[in-house]
Amino acid sequence: MFDVLIVGAGPIGLFLALLLKRQGLDVAIIEKREGAVFDPRAAVIWPRTAEVLAAQGLTPAFARERRLLEGVELNVRGVSRGVLRLRGLAGPQSVPWIIEQHRTEALLREALGDLPVRSNHTLVGLTQHADRVTARVLTRDSEASLEARYVVGCDGAHSAVRKLLGVEFEGRAHDGLECLQVNAECEWERPPTPGFCRFDLIPNATLLAVPLPERGFRFVSFQHARGALQQPTLEEAQAQVSRISGQPVKLTLTSPQWLTRARFQDRLAKRLRQGRVLLCGDAAAVWAPIGGRGMNVGLLAAHNLGRKLALVASGEADASLLDQFNDEVRSMVRGVMRTLRFNRLEYPSSALALWFIDRALRTASAQRVVPRPIERLLSLTNLDRGPERRLLQSSADARRRFGPVTS
Repeated sequence: MFDVLIVGAGPIGLFLALLLKRQGLDVAIIEKREGAVFDPRAAVIWPRTAEVLAAQGLTPAFARERRLLEGVELNVRGVSRGVLRLRGLAGPQSVPWIIEQHRTEALLREALGDLPVRSNHTLVGLTQHADRVTARVLTRDSEASLEARYVVGCDGAHSAVRKLLGVEFEGRAHDGLECLQVNAECEWERPPTPGFCRFDLIPNATLLAVPLPERGFRFVSFQHARGALQQPTLEEAQAQVSRISGQPVKLTLTSPQWLTRARFQDRLAKRLRQGRVLLCGDAAAVWAPIGGRGMNVGLLAAHNLGRKLALVASGEADASLLDQFNDEVRSMVRGVMRTLRFNRLEYPSSALALWFIDRALRTASAQRVVPRPIERLLSLTNLDRGPERRLLQSSADARRRFGPVTS
């Protein structure tokens, strides 16, 4: 019998497994897909998330592959509104890391060492007992049962764990908000300053260009759309980037390819703990990829859960500590969802609203630095500080095992 069975081998499940393994727990990871996944997906790690990765000694591995983000360029209707530089927050990780999700996953798998990911394991049943959980899984050739003291669902927005628990996924769809993403090398007249990302705003559409570590850019475009959702073509992506940026561009897809269109929902699981089974990452909450928050908040939630579950599984804390995880992470997610509504650089705005935004950007660009409150909000610096302090202040053993809280 395992101490913890983790369902889902994305970055959240892998990081949680690493935390638990390093606290001496016997962990198993199952994944319904075969082998590693090469979808680029998330491309930024914000400073607070970088801190929790660094605390596990992962900085050298990530430093070999990441790119540091120095600031943003702003353009409205094809006209430059200046450059805002990230001043860098006080702390061990001061600016964001640019690294794509499939590389983050690869580095976390590498850090796990000899702990295997059991691929082609599809969860089809959960039975809770007084002291354990029995998970029924289908493999390529047979059906098997795995037993663990605790199970954590890190298996994404369509989580089998959440569905088997019967937990409601509360929320609503973003009405008509559509996102087109493409990774591509780009030939254009006015490329962004090296090390900077670029925002282009026009009425009812936005475009973000983020320089990728190896080559090319991640282009993320939001606009309002109706009708059936169709897979985009490279020609369509090229036309959209040209239209919003106000300059003709030529795109060439990079490898692995990332060309996708999606619509989104704001949803939060009604509860993140049911007995000995818990939810984390996209299995617990989803929202539009505004600001690259999804993976980052999921990693912070795994950090929260890893510390608490290690104490509970070792008998050093009561199981009620896991209810604090439920309350703290749900509160954290609700806070993130509230702040995203005010992100006017990525949410498309009407012509009238854009006029006011343009005036505000002209004022901000005169300062040439991102205002400190906004930089703190982007960095996620204070998002989980309270829960972390409460945990470490409540237990001398926690302080010994997990170290001090950085400020």
